[in-house]
Amino acid sequence: MNSLCYSLFLLFVGLLTEAQNLVLNPSLEELSGKFPTHWKTINLSPDIFTKGEEINNFNDEKIPYDFGNSFLGVMSATNWSEIIQAELKEPLVANAVYQIKIQACKHSFCPSGFFNLEIAFTKGSLKPAGDDQTRQYKLPFVNLYCENMDTVKSRDKWTEFTGFYTAKGGEKYISLGRFSVYFKEDKTIKQTDYDGVIYEDNITRGCTYLYYDSLIVSEYKVPYKKPIVLENIFFETNKSVLLPASYASLNRLYSILVKLPGTKIKITGHTDNVGNANDNFKLSKNRAVAVQNYLIKKGIAKGRITSDGVADKKPIGNNGTKEGREQNRRVEFEYFQ
Repeated sequence: MNSLCYSLFLLFVGLLTEAQNLVLNPSLEELSGKFPTHWKTINLSPDIFTKGEEINNFNDEKIPYDFGNSFLGVMSATNWSEIIQAELKEPLVANAVYQIKIQACKHSFCPSGFFNLEIAFTKGSLKPAGDDQTRQYKLPFVNLYCENMDTVKSRDKWTEFTGFYTAKGGEKYISLGRFSVYFKEDKTIKQTDYDGVIYEDNITRGCTYLYYDSLIVSEYKVPYKKPIVLENIFFETNKSVLLPASYASLNRLYSILVKLPGTKIKITGHTDNVGNANDNFKLSKNRAVAVQNYLIKKGIAKGRITSDGVADKKPIGNNGTKEGREQNRRVEFEYFQ
């Protein structure tokens, strides 16, 4: 992994070892009867399973994540979803960024090409649908994703999914389900996705079923505040015009900023010591602005990005060598709040 990818990984994933998990009973281990405390069924009937239990008569025996005893099963289809809600220890703080992590795994009849996780935060508890199967849950939701989608193909391993949420303030509940189906009919599930297995039960036809365990909601603190060199950024010689070969690197940075909506960055341009000092200051500034404008045109808000140029005042290489001068001609970004 090159330094840019590794640095972006640190920025993106964060170090949350000391962050407090705000979810009450996050692994569903505390039960009241057969249902976990601080959790509530909102729509239809999500399932709670215990270690070694045969699931839904499909002989789909699963072991809970991290040697626990309980885990969750949620089914959804093209126009409905089971929904379950968990309570948080304290309300979310306005404008703070939170990271959500959850372990997930496929059921045996989950389509091989489909794996969509969605969560929603609300200030108040959602009203259970009860017998009203027409109730709509059109809520703003967060998509959770996995860094290594190859691991998702397995139905035998738990996979960590994560996402980020900028709080409006006062949210006290988190709900799991598929909220996108209430905005439009989901076309991602097709009968042909089911590995050739035919199910006679119309309820399961066209459905997907996912297991969940170990839900974490923690305030996100960016751990990597040192300047990060944007590798593979290329300009026309002595100009501030970006070359197409730069787009892949800039698009990676754009993706990170989209997934971390509470972050702000500063972009700084650098040159070597060859040429006129004033020209170098101007060139370094204009190149930083070019990167800034690229990200803004992609959709990042202007207020989240600042730029500057420092010419050759902060070298990282020896300007007396060709290799050193190449190192010094660079664009960096750093996080600030």
